[in-house]
Amino acid sequence: MKLITGATGMLGSHLAYRLLQTENKIRAIKRKNSKIENTLKTFQFYSSKSEAQSLFDKIEWVDADILDYHSIHDALENIDEVYHAAAIISFNPADRQKIIDNNTEGTANLVNASLKRNIKKFCHISSIAALGQETNNPVTEKSVRNPDVHYTGYQQSKYMSELEVWRASEEGLNMIILNPPIILGISPNKTEGSTSIFYNIEKGLSFYTNGVTGYVDVHDVVNIAIILMSKNITNQRFIVSSENISFREIVNQIADEFEKKRPKYHANKFMLGMAWRFEKIKTIFTRKPPVITKDVVKSAASVEKYSSQKIHEAIDYQFRPIKESIKKNVLIYKKMISL
Repeated sequence: MKLITGATGMLGSHLAYRLLQTENKIRAIKRKNSKIENTLKTFQFYSSKSEAQSLFDKIEWVDADILDYHSIHDALENIDEVYHAAAIISFNPADRQKIIDNNTEGTANLVNASLKRNIKKFCHISSIAALGQETNNPVTEKSVRNPDVHYTGYQQSKYMSELEVWRASEEGLNMIILNPPIILGISPNKTEGSTSIFYNIEKGLSFYTNGVTGYVDVHDVVNIAIILMSKNITNQRFIVSSENISFREIVNQIADEFEKKRPKYHANKFMLGMAWRFEKIKTIFTRKPPVITKDVVKSAASVEKYSSQKIHEAIDYQFRPIKESIKKNVLIYKKMISL
């Protein structure tokens, strides 16, 4: 049997849906307060309500906390393969240590329990946030991290989580690591991941930046994870990025599909700097987490390109073009708000 962590999130729910096309049953770890109905709603993006319910009923939900080794060890009983897609994501500096501790310790518990349970293969879905940097060339799996760079709590947590997976591989765990960039997909939670981009543009986004990064469709990440788990490929990491595109081009394409006006104001460095400083001051009075932080601003304005040459050579995978991904995700978003 296969087990998923993070099955209530955007990526994890899509992974669960794809696995259940061929599996009679899968197991998913959840917290007691997790909204498993979001997974069912995701299934309804692609199936009728009755078909979605039938697939959803094949999930064996288990209450477990990845910070509790014993509950994780119990959850892995009779499991052959593990897909680790759970992680806290935040760019609020106040959450820095919490993110590092949670994501790193949770991954350590999971790989340790997997070793103890003799799991046949482990898929760690990480992020480009764990990778190194390049000055003029696209980042590859071999790019080296610069020790002088200030990394966000999320970046540091993904890097340290990967170290735990590599350590476990040295102790006998067969594993693979996927490093996706921004994953384009829709979640019932409109504030989650790239869903928030679609939501803000549909509501009328006015500003854009010229930052460049990689993008990939959620179905490509899911498909590659499953393909790699089925092959005799172990103890390797793979960047899974479809295209390197500017944020301006992304938001323009999404706006066009929604038949909305394209964002017309360029948020330059000065404006972005003022925005995160104003947001920081505002939190003093509102006591609410900042929407815009210094780390978010830095990411939005940076230019980073990524190479997927290694995955092309390993399994000859053809990614869905981003323009096609946006078109399909806008249709799914419209269906989601009507459910």
